Amino acid sequence: MDWKEQLLLMPLWTRTEVIDLLCGYEPDKARPNDVEKKAAEENIRRAIKAELLHPIGKTPDDTDFKMYGSGEDLDPLEVVSWVEERMVSSKFPFTMKDFEEAVQSDAHENKLNQSNYWKNFKKMTSDVVKQYPSWRQENPKANKTEVLPEWIKTFGADYREAEVIKKILSDLFPNLY
Repeated sequence: MDWKEQLLLMPLWTRTEVIDLLCGYEPDKARPNDVEKKAAEENIRRAIKAELLHPIGKTPDDTDFKMYGSGEDLDPLEVVSWVEERMVSSKFPFTMKDFEEAVQSDAHENKLNQSNYWKNFKKMTSDVVKQYPSWRQENPKANKTEVLPEWIKTFGADYREAEVIKKILSDLFPNLY
């Protein structure tokens, strides 16, 4: 999962992350220059004062909130909506469509993970992939069509599962023969 996918699934973003994103940077990797950073901070501050963004972590009763419009975190969906509606930054990497796709993908993955068969197959495949390099060194003359599937079956795979796992190994290890 890359940094964008991870951010899309986070329930909250820090103000620093939002500033980096507004400046077109990957959070925690590169820092925007002072001019861009100050402009992004000012945009966020004004959006909070105008109640277009609602910080989570401090309440409107807090002195810091009233004076500076500062809060701990921001709702990613609210931030993206604000950026799209107000055209705040052309460098911002996300759209509402990205969130919809991420939520659908995450929901699909969660649904799959409810299946015991799927969880067992993923674990079995992971175990085979981890052990394949050392098995290959011990069995340099083993052929792909006969010996390899039999070895995969020792992990609990049936014939069809062994064939699928063999294709996965072919993708991951181009020298598979």
